[in-house]
Amino acid sequence: MVAGPIRYDVYEFWDGDVNLQSRFRSYFYRIRALRRSTGETWEFPDGSVKLGGKPDLIALEQRRQERVLFREYIGRRCVLLPRRTFGRRCPRCWDSETGRKTIAKCLTCFDTSYVGGFWQPMEIFIQLDPNSKVQQNTVHGAEYQENTTGRMSFYPPAWPGCVIAEREGDRWRVVQVSTTQKLRAVIRQEMQLHRIVPGEIEYEFPIHWPDDWESAAERNFTNPQSPSDDLELPDYR
Repeated sequence: MVAGPIRYDVYEFWDGDVNLQSRFRSYFYRIRALRRSTGETWEFPDGSVKLGGKPDLIALEQRRQERVLFREYIGRRCVLLPRRTFGRRCPRCWDSETGRKTIAKCLTCFDTSYVGGFWQPMEIFIQLDPNSKVQQNTVHGAEYQENTTGRMSFYPPAWPGCVIAEREGDRWRVVQVSTTQKLRAVIRQEMQLHRIVPGEIEYEFPIHWPDDWESAAERNFTNPQSPSDDLELPDYR
């Protein structure tokens, strides 16, 4: 509980404990109403929600079609690692006095400063564009960078710092997220991605890939019109 009863005719609440250092963190509130005459209580909303535009019927249909499009046709099956922005601070590398990390490549927080580093991996279907390859010559030698863009449906939400992992081993860091909306209801997410260099700490986060993992729908790799090997076709020659 973050606030006590609302008194008299004041129907607003100011949460002074919100950590504004993490701009993309989502907060959830639940209001409990009490009828003093009977002692009955109600909680609103019935379940956790994120404040935002309520999708109308057209937006709901757009979301459905987008999910079908990505899942069945243009999306690649990947894993999203949602980056932690709150929770228990890392006891190994976080200095509470200075408010900063003291070591790099920490296997306790994966350089997020929060224990665990990322939330539970989530399956997504994302369209990844061909990535550009850039070479920069520095005093320490040549550095190689790869950047690309991608898009997926409205859920699950992504934010800068999250990681997208491909089954083949590549991992991408989300740099920027923009959305396509209808009346403030999110329809699609557009992302700018940076390929994480192998050896970085994000590759140490374990992902247990199923043995039957496929990058797309199975029917996309088979031709239903192809004759079976056991089928004898007549010879019309």
